[in-house]
Amino acid sequence: MTLKYAGVQVQAETLEAERAIAEAVGASVHTEVQKVELTPPAVPADMKVWPESVRGVPNVALRSALFAGIKAGDERMHLAARHIHSQADIKITYTGGQLDQGDLDVWETVLHLSRDQNMAGCVTNSYQMLKALGQTDTGVNRERLGQRLSRLNATALKISVQMQGKTFSYEGSLIDDVTDVEHEDGGRARDYRITLNPKLLVLFGSDQYTLIDWKVRRELTKHPLAQWVHGYYSSHAAPLPVSVELLHRMSGSGASTVAKFGQTLRKALDAVEAACEKHGQPFAYEVKKGLLTVVKTPSAAQARHLARAASKAAKEKVAQGATALGKKPAAKPARGKAG
Repeated sequence: MTLKYAGVQVQAETLEAERAIAEAVGASVHTEVQKVELTPPAVPADMKVWPESVRGVPNVALRSALFAGIKAGDERMHLAARHIHSQADIKITYTGGQLDQGDLDVWETVLHLSRDQNMAGCVTNSYQMLKALGQTDTGVNRERLGQRLSRLNATALKISVQMQGKTFSYEGSLIDDVTDVEHEDGGRARDYRITLNPKLLVLFGSDQYTLIDWKVRRELTKHPLAQWVHGYYSSHAAPLPVSVELLHRMSGSGASTVAKFGQTLRKALDAVEAACEKHGQPFAYEVKKGLLTVVKTPSAAQARHLARAASKAAKEKVAQGATALGKKPAAKPARGKAG
């Protein structure tokens, strides 16, 4: 399917077929501590340190089932070298415990706290992290936070992204190391020294990450599928109609059939619509013949991207027109009439 947005012609996404499980890869946890003081690669020129009101998230995490839109209480699978469903331009092979949107919240928070250190990592504690997550500092929440950090640490990924004729790749864990130190005086807060793989910066290059509105995402805390939907559509400046079947796969939903998923999807879309409306970000949708069409307000950065794309398309059209005129054969001279 081909549509035009802001004068730009784009192609709809295609459904990636299920592939056989690849050969098992090592899932050992990195044990050697990589000090935060080590000099990481330079920050991509187009990456900015985002403000407190948003969270910077690589698109590979928003356009795939890496962080599934499932309930926290659902049974988790252990995945071994599993190909994760994603958009056609993204390939992910993952080993580790199945991740959900709560895990994404924690990973987003780690990235957020690490954003002014070239994504090398951060030194924090459970109180600060729970506060950033909008959660109360209770024993249950501290324990759950520790479990999520451990789960993110015990991961192994191979990521490949095709974009504008180039390939961006990353191999490593979501969190390289977590040092958990409880206070000797019996204090409630736990200190964490969290180390990230500096190579994660490759996922923060041009058009590789999205700034998620944190207020809207927090409104959807009790609706994991709605959080996934919000993240997916936030990552698209002008979203195209997408099949419900594709969303079923990419969201990692545990629904047994596409029809059952469609019912929960509508509830998730209603929740996203209400949360966006509350914060002045119009979001409307329509499901027709198995296709979901969404109309949303692009962010300022996405609006600029659309404007640049439209300008480029217009220039290319003018150039093509000029070339066509230059190749037009000269008109034959009119024959004179016989005297």
